[in-house]
Amino acid sequence: MRKTLDRFRKSLEGAVEAAWDQLPEFTLSSDVEVPIFVIHHGPTAEDYEIVCDFQQFMTVNQSGFLSRPSLRIWAGRDDFARHTFARHLREAFSAQFEALRDEHRAERERRRWALPGVGDVILWGLSLTGGVLGSLLLLVATETGRTALDRIGAIVRGTGIGRLTRSSSPEQELEALIEEKKGVIDAGLARLDVALHRELYTYAWRDQRPGPMTGMKRDAWPLPDFVRDRMHD
Repeated sequence: MRKTLDRFRKSLEGAVEAAWDQLPEFTLSSDVEVPIFVIHHGPTAEDYEIVCDFQQFMTVNQSGFLSRPSLRIWAGRDDFARHTFARHLREAFSAQFEALRDEHRAERERRRWALPGVGDVILWGLSLTGGVLGSLLLLVATETGRTALDRIGAIVRGTGIGRLTRSSSPEQELEALIEEKKGVIDAGLARLDVALHRELYTYAWRDQRPGPMTGMKRDAWPLPDFVRDRMHD
């Protein structure tokens, strides 16, 4: 039995390594929207919480190939400082994505015989902490064209991300590189458009004179229940 398990493990490691070898030539299969909800809990423009919805992105990437996250910002007011918001968004995105990854890993442990797809290997198989993986996704999301793909491919091959799937050793070079790119990511996030959602607007301006409605998307879908729960918790 042990020999059978060892052969299976080596076969799986070979498949993972082959997936990494193909990543520099990898083409993203599609853009998948990741809604970002800005919930204003206080009376000022800077008093908000950021909630990210990864459900659709997770479902698509579990099906096989890697998709590009397309960020969609929903808020009740848009007069907050963009550069400060960009940093908060990067931190919230990374922390919430890492929490989701931990849940996913626990689920895979319960289904240990399920073979991973390429998206699984890239998003869930990395032994990265401190929001590094989330920052990689944001780099892809905020850069367009082939540049982002080439950069991610160079990061993978040049710093040995593939080896992290077989080792718990920290990858200092990768962490330093992502730290260097945080300014680039924040600049891209600061340029994102903000759409007003009626439910978030009503909540943000409660007990105040309502603010401008410019940018209101009147045909937007109702807020997810988990966002409403965070609003009224």
